[in-house]
Amino acid sequence: MKLYQKLCAAVLLTCSSLANAGVITTTGTIDAHSDVDYFSFTMDSASSLEINVLAYGYNGTYLDPYIYLYQPDVNGLFVAANDDSLNGNWSADGSTSSLDSYLSLNLAAGDYTLAIGDFYLSDADARDGFNNSFGSSAVGDYQITFTGTGLATSVSEPGSIALFGLGLVGLGFARRRQS
Repeated sequence: MKLYQKLCAAVLLTCSSLANAGVITTTGTIDAHSDVDYFSFTMDSASSLEINVLAYGYNGTYLDPYIYLYQPDVNGLFVAANDDSLNGNWSADGSTSSLDSYLSLNLAAGDYTLAIGDFYLSDADARDGFNNSFGSSAVGDYQITFTGTGLATSVSEPGSIALFGLGLVGLGFARRRQS
């Protein structure tokens, strides 16, 4: 039983340290050219943030990503956009193609939403959630790495949430058995 409690505690500590680590990596898939995916995150303090997309060549895909950043969500303020990463630390995530998207920004504290789709994703399409353009028509997997000291919460990932929930259930079960 003690091993089970230690395992649950380790899961909880890992989840909490990942949320404050300053580097969060998440993955997704554009299943159809018209797909637009969204990732929400919070900056708890003003600081720099890098958003680095690895898509072209990732898991054998030829997705040409286009990203838009909004505050606090797609109905709010347009912050920045990027199609091709031609400067900065764009290859730090393993990117080998400048077709991958990259942003390096100084952001204020607050909530943000990142939209990602296939080239050519317009601002209107990113906000509507449906890519109407006829760009590269590629689909496939991608990875996004968020790096910043002011990054407060993890980007919503169903796998992480499920793992955290499983840890809480385990702690509850261990507590009940102890009584």
